[in-house]
Amino acid sequence: MANRLSEEEQDLHHMKSAAAEFYRLNRVPQELERALNQLFIHRPEDVHGYLADYFQKLCAAPRISRLRGKEVYDARGQLSIEAEVFCIVCNKEKSMSSAAVSSLSGPKEALLDQQRAADVRTAAQWINEPLSTMLKGTNPCEQSEVDHML
Repeated sequence: MANRLSEEEQDLHHMKSAAAEFYRLNRVPQELERALNQLFIHRPEDVHGYLADYFQKLCAAPRISRLRGKEVYDARGQLSIEAEVFCIVCNKEKSMSSAAVSSLSGPKEALLDQQRAADVRTAAQWINEPLSTMLKGTNPCEQSEVDHML
């Protein structure tokens, strides 16, 4: 039993050391101290809201996590493509934007409908596979970088 406690104590010590190193590398103690000092100076009515705003400013920029292309129907009932951009924001994946593109072709014809369906499926595949992979990790606010990659 003594060896088991010794192993548990060693594991706890190792975990504490790893945590301390992680916090040091990420400057957590310094940022906490700075946040608490600012909190004391400003003495806001909403203490937790103030801290949330403070730490929000330190968050990493959003990064594209994936794109999703899917088949949708437009207002005229024609098959169209929709692209949706998902980003990691504050460690959570969020849908940031979506857009649907409709065809401007004239009256429906069976052959055109079949071609449109094939085109929409191809577009969805391109969005879901190579484009999603290509843009993953990119800052969506850096439009020139995104344009250059495309």
